[in-house]
Amino acid sequence: MKTKGTKSKKIKLPYGDGSIYYVESRKRYSGQINLVIDGERVRKTVYGKTERETRNKLKELQIQALAGNLHGKKPPVPTIFQYAEKMMDEQLALNEIRQSSYDSYYSVGNFISSQTGADSMLGIMSETTLHKNADGTVAIKDYGLEPLVTHRRSGTGNFTTYRLSDYTQDLVSQNSILNYDGRFSISYLQDLCRQEFGDLYKGE
Repeated sequence: MKTKGTKSKKIKLPYGDGSIYYVESRKRYSGQINLVIDGERVRKTVYGKTERETRNKLKELQIQALAGNLHGKKPPVPTIFQYAEKMMDEQLALNEIRQSSYDSYYSVGNFISSQTGADSMLGIMSETTLHKNADGTVAIKDYGLEPLVTHRRSGTGNFTTYRLSDYTQDLVSQNSILNYDGRFSISYLQDLCRQEFGDLYKGE
């Protein structure tokens, strides 16, 4: 007497080619085979309506494993940074961006600075534009840096961050950094961006 869900009718295959069973509960043939994938022994299972279909699927697994097209674990989804890193590596190799621009992208740090130099009031924020392709994959369409300004007021902890593009002359006059460094101005920060960020700076 057969019990629902149990395997029956084992079909003997040549050594190394796996094994095939008929699964009554599924009304399908089940094939299993041990393969070496990414240096590890992995057991794979396939199903087919017929013994021949199942045998062919096992054979295809063997071929793909030998070709190195199978992977034991699903590869991690690349991060935005990894996408941008790949894109910048390629552009640097093709001389499409300068080395200084490449280096600047990897030096993104804190937005807020409590130092007393005009240059230390300038920070950057990474800016990345993603595009979803028709096949569902996602790629980096564009990337860059958004310059930021630390706005300091008198007193402890009175710090605010502005985009350089939104920073006004009135805000410059209110920034207490002027008490320490008279060079601080919008034009000074823009020149510093051109010097430090190169092609990644898209401002005026």
